[in-house]
Amino acid sequence: MQHSNQHVLWRRGFGFLLSAIVCVAANSGIPLPSVSGPIPVTPSSRPLLEADRTQPAVDLVSKGYIEQEYFLSGNANIYEFDPYGNLAVKVPNAKYTDRILLRRPKDGQKFSGSVIVEILNPAFGYDVAPFWDYSHAYFMAHGDAWVGVTSKPNTAETLKKFNPTRYAPLSWPGQACAGSPAKPEYGALWDILSQASALLKSQSASNPLAGLSVQKVYLVGKSGGDAPAYLISIHPTASLNFGKAIFDGYVINSSFGSGQIALNQCAPRSGLVRTTPPRGVPVINVQSETDVVHLNGGWQNRRPDSDASPDLYRLYEVPGSSHIDAEINAPPIGEDLAIFSGRMPAEEDCAEKAPLNPFPLHYVVDAAFAHLEDWTRRGIPPPKADRIAINISGNPPTATSIKDQFGNTTGGVRTPFLDVPTATYIPVKTGGNSCRYTGYAVPFDQARLRALYPTHQDFVAKVRDDVDELLKQRWLTPDDANEIKAQAGRAAVP
Repeated sequence: MQHSNQHVLWRRGFGFLLSAIVCVAANSGIPLPSVSGPIPVTPSSRPLLEADRTQPAVDLVSKGYIEQEYFLSGNANIYEFDPYGNLAVKVPNAKYTDRILLRRPKDGQKFSGSVIVEILNPAFGYDVAPFWDYSHAYFMAHGDAWVGVTSKPNTAETLKKFNPTRYAPLSWPGQACAGSPAKPEYGALWDILSQASALLKSQSASNPLAGLSVQKVYLVGKSGGDAPAYLISIHPTASLNFGKAIFDGYVINSSFGSGQIALNQCAPRSGLVRTTPPRGVPVINVQSETDVVHLNGGWQNRRPDSDASPDLYRLYEVPGSSHIDAEINAPPIGEDLAIFSGRMPAEEDCAEKAPLNPFPLHYVVDAAFAHLEDWTRRGIPPPKADRIAINISGNPPTATSIKDQFGNTTGGVRTPFLDVPTATYIPVKTGGNSCRYTGYAVPFDQARLRALYPTHQDFVAKVRDDVDELLKQRWLTPDDANEIKAQAGRAAVP
């Protein structure tokens, strides 16, 4: 990276697209990318992953939100570790053009000042936005902006397959490994994320949020190891170059069981994601039961919570939840589906033919975002949670979760769905490789429901009492608490 305070101005056009300014962020060594957009939406050209073309659709207009797509272009360093374990530049100034998808309040007066930057998950071969799927209602009620960043060359190629004309400008740098032909280098992602954050925090006229008061920018990511890799390996250097925290906080989900991604495609993987070191900003790690107990010894990645700066950390393990669940949206609807090279994990080989686990993890994720806001803005530490209860045995050691009388796992972050249960939540299926990422639920039969809750009013009262206690302990947001109570009132229990 260049350590210069000079602003470099240049222009680059994509036909009808808006040319934008490129400059170096004030008092930093992080260059701002050039910005093209918002990319026009026409009957024949629209973004992939539009909010109203996913399953289920999200009506942004009714919530006072707008959606815009932009292309970012710049130079990214490709990193590696030197023999002493220090971050080093392997390939400097590799050119890229990537896309971001922005959703924000149409009325700037309703903007909260918080921006959630999500590393779009590439596991299925196309962009997926798990955090948006989980918490879009919270974001829009709160007035947050959300930015999804295409994170891999393979998903950029899917965009081009979806609309070759619209996405023709997208480009990732290439690198050859050990004499092999060059192929697109995913290691450009790290600087893309840093430059995107610097842009969103800047006063540049090319900032897609220009004119709005951006106060906090958070990085979030589910699975795959990208978010932990950035946090552990890139955040310190990027923040040093930026002159302050490049991201103001992190929420990470379901990465315990994911391998630590290598910094570039030629580098060896550095082992499983282990404990998060102090990073000077709050980090909230929300882990599914699948990742803690069933994937790659995830329980070994546990570390203590901390309120002592610079080590600001919380680990929330959620019993009953799965790595992949029913709350993560299926691919976009209609004719869009035909272009994908990937799919949601095939489950034909699983012994259990039940639908994906319906455990509502989003309530815990919503609370995590509320805690992050309190921690970064008001210095209020989040509550601490017990870990999921497990037994360790064998050589090599393996973990099994400790169950209650209903077959649900004990410990961890409590929710009404396990405190006042109507089903047994099983976080993994049995069978092929994809089965270990998914789970299912076994609803209680009427006899068991009547034994637990003789009347509907009895069930509703138990849920209300549990919700009120969890709300008092800050494990639920007020909106979610009201929603859960309303659901209990509508439930056919017993």
